[in-house]
Amino acid sequence: MYEKAFAKWKTGTATDWPDMTQIAFGSSVGACKALAGGTISWKATAPTSADDLWSFVRSHSLSFRTFDPMVAWTYGSGASSPDNVDYGAAKIAANHAYTVLGWDYRGGEKYIVLRNPWGWYVPTSDVISGTWSSYDISYWRAETLGANGVFGLKASAFKMYYAGIGCVE
Repeated sequence: MYEKAFAKWKTGTATDWPDMTQIAFGSSVGACKALAGGTISWKATAPTSADDLWSFVRSHSLSFRTFDPMVAWTYGSGASSPDNVDYGAAKIAANHAYTVLGWDYRGGEKYIVLRNPWGWYVPTSDVISGTWSSYDISYWRAETLGANGVFGLKASAFKMYYAGIGCVE
């Protein structure tokens, strides 16, 4: 939603289909700041442990759900990532921004819950299945993982595929 709102604002269009190419290669957390105001807080994933990345998400969450607008972005290509990842095989888009919805902890594993704004193209390994529930203002909302672009990715896999994570407070 923030991505579309930012594109509409930057391009001056009133339609529901702004030219998204006009905001390509920008700062996704900077776009959140432009729309919501506040102070940017972010972390590069390479020097940060998977546990600390998960804790960063938790520190901006309440009842599993982020309360600050939060985004994560991938490296420009697998070759530019420290682990030389294969984005195609992982079904994670390179050079792309994702919404960070929250976190989960299941079976002794830490997960970061994300949404691909395309509404599809989600990873199938290192993810949790089923539903993810978070408290949304006055009720518990259940999201089907793997649908509508929503997925929970192990924090260790998140660290490998994503270049950074940030929010505005």
